[in-house]
Amino acid sequence: MFKPQKLSAFPEIPRPIAISLAVSGLLVLTGCGAAQNSGPQSTPSAPSTAVSGKRSDESSDGPSTGGSTEMTADASSHPEEQSTLGSSSKPSRSSKTSKPSEPPESSNIWPAGTYLTGTDLPAGTYLIEQDTGMFPGKVLLTSDDSGSLSSVLDDIGFYNRLYLTIREGEYVQFEGTACPADAAPPYIADDDTYPSGMYLVGKDLEPGVYEISSSRPGTAGSYSVSADARGNMSSFYQRTTISEPVMQVLEDGQYITLNDAVMRP
Repeated sequence: MFKPQKLSAFPEIPRPIAISLAVSGLLVLTGCGAAQNSGPQSTPSAPSTAVSGKRSDESSDGPSTGGSTEMTADASSHPEEQSTLGSSSKPSRSSKTSKPSEPPESSNIWPAGTYLTGTDLPAGTYLIEQDTGMFPGKVLLTSDDSGSLSSVLDDIGFYNRLYLTIREGEYVQFEGTACPADAAPPYIADDDTYPSGMYLVGKDLEPGVYEISSSRPGTAGSYSVSADARGNMSSFYQRTTISEPVMQVLEDGQYITLNDAVMRP
């Protein structure tokens, strides 16, 4: 029969717990006070050791081609990585996104922004359409990006839609969206009425004679007919302020711009 040994060599362990540990074979006493167990004792397995930077099955002679890599959790040697321990990947770094040189082919539309012609978008004539709202859209055309007044080529306010030819090397800043004029669909007038905006004769409306009047009774409107789409630098055939309806002949290839005015055939 097992007889508990004196445990005076371990004053820090309470006697009932020490007896229980001695009986179960988990407490190993050395010297003359060693406990004897009638049953076999299980030998604890040796703790696995991991070598930092090597695979668990890698020998000192050379690297192995298989096996998983087991790393030690010593974060003190890499303080910058302490916050990522236990994570499958490092935190993503914020990267500066660059503006694409051209829009997706499916849309063929450039959103509002500032673009360098020839780099960010091809030179050519564009249809710029205003965002929905009661205030005019704005287009700024400059020779460089210095922000100086001397660099301003044109500063245009418009309603609804504007055709603008942009040359290589010029900077254009606009609100709304821009689409190459050749790819833009023709304008479809409701009740044959054209509101304030810019239209290309032969594309958005047929050549012919049109009546132009102010869109707000008692307030003067205006319109202009030009040979090109260079904004205020265009070659104008006619620029007119109206308070009463007028008739205007429009020919194929001309541009007509209406401001606070409406036009009907």
